[in-house]
Amino acid sequence: MRRVKIYVILLLTVLFMPIFGISVRAANVTDTYLYFYLSGNNWRYTEGRAKENTTSVYVHLQEAPIYFVYARAEGYRTASGSTTGTYYWYNDTIGGDVVLPKGQQSSIRTLIYERGGRIARLGIKQFTEDGVAYGVWSPDSTRQYVVVN
Repeated sequence: MRRVKIYVILLLTVLFMPIFGISVRAANVTDTYLYFYLSGNNWRYTEGRAKENTTSVYVHLQEAPIYFVYARAEGYRTASGSTTGTYYWYNDTIGGDVVLPKGQQSSIRTLIYERGGRIARLGIKQFTEDGVAYGVWSPDSTRQYVVVN
């Protein structure tokens, strides 16, 4: 009799789950290519992508003019205390801009999600030598890679 009750409870739980709308939020971990020609002391930015959680931004810089670039992760959000609802890009990289070595899978720790940002973008620059930089990135990650900040 006790076994029957357990089976009935399990069956009812499975049947009513869709009705109560249990939702699971997945991280945005799909890699997107980045390709920039870097010149001067100018930041180049990726398109903004949805930031789904508090995990680090993932970057694998595969090529750069020299062995590293400077990088930052920015979040798109309203100004603190703003009543107008105007959105801006903010550098939410913990500790400020980071040195991102080429050839290394890296994690950039940020406060984008914690500060209310739900869109992230990656910025890179190199001011000592002009040239091409490319690789992949994602606003969320499934694990911690080499932490650069």
